[in-house]
Amino acid sequence: MLKLEAPGDIFAQSACQKDPFPYSASMKSRPTFSIARTLLLASAVVVSAHFSAIEAWASPTTTGVTLSGGREAVAEMDFSDPKSPWIVFVPGSGCARFNLQDSFVVRSLRAKRHFNVLVINKTGVAADGSCRTKEFELSSLRDQRVEDTLTIMDNLLRQDAKVVVIGESEGGYLTPEIAKRDSRVLAMVWISGGTRSWIEEEISFVAQSKQAKLRRFMDEEVRPNPTFDLKYKGWTYAQLVSFDNDKTMRALRSLSVPALLLNGTRDGQTWVAATSMDLRELINGEGKSNLEFHFLKDADHGLKCAKHATSCEQQKLDGEIIRAVESFADKF
Repeated sequence: MLKLEAPGDIFAQSACQKDPFPYSASMKSRPTFSIARTLLLASAVVVSAHFSAIEAWASPTTTGVTLSGGREAVAEMDFSDPKSPWIVFVPGSGCARFNLQDSFVVRSLRAKRHFNVLVINKTGVAADGSCRTKEFELSSLRDQRVEDTLTIMDNLLRQDAKVVVIGESEGGYLTPEIAKRDSRVLAMVWISGGTRSWIEEEISFVAQSKQAKLRRFMDEEVRPNPTFDLKYKGWTYAQLVSFDNDKTMRALRSLSVPALLLNGTRDGQTWVAATSMDLRELINGEGKSNLEFHFLKDADHGLKCAKHATSCEQQKLDGEIIRAVESFADKF
């Protein structure tokens, strides 16, 4: 979930204004293939800068999927063998195309040729990267995005596919429910996801002296009026209200497949204190041993060294992430 700097005062923005929101970015028996390499490659979503020399794929495929109401989603695919395991990547916020060649995980998979990958762009993002704004906004509601992702997976993947689903930012909020509802998912990774209501997160981000005022605005103006015609900091009221719940937490609580959860201590775009508390309660208080949480010191929303974290060394942080992924994958 990408958040802009909090405004000096509360405001409602007309939907006709340019959206300032930038692009952030279960099976009964375990399969015998090693997903260690799959998940190690997946971790490269957050450590991509060191591997730019790997060539892009020679034959990526752009596929369109027609959804309810005539909406169109664009997916990026490449596969060496339809029977090989899949990484399904669910990107974060923003009306922009996430191309196969945009991340190290994709280039690494091309280099290894052992794993398939499916990147599910947000509905309303055209193949040429342009944004069909109204379609995009309608499709950005939380439940709609979950349903669209599951529909696309059903359309493009075999019924016996083995899947590791990876969500980044806004996609991280969705992946626990996706993993729970698709029985082909055997593991889940989130990158900078969160557990709380987006509206409650927004309130937590402003100074304590302004929280009561923002809460009144949310309670009186946003929550009762889930419209697409007004925006707060780039989100339509409708999208904010659709994420005003604890569905991510409830999905994690009932999730049975292994999940690796990566968050940075200096992430200014999710409510990391609340997320850390919730995840620790699930793991330590409720005994959810399938969850593995890494709270990465001085890492920001992209799991890079935060701007003012002078003691943070990117190479060490990258190594910590890779070790976490390798250790997680060794459990399978």
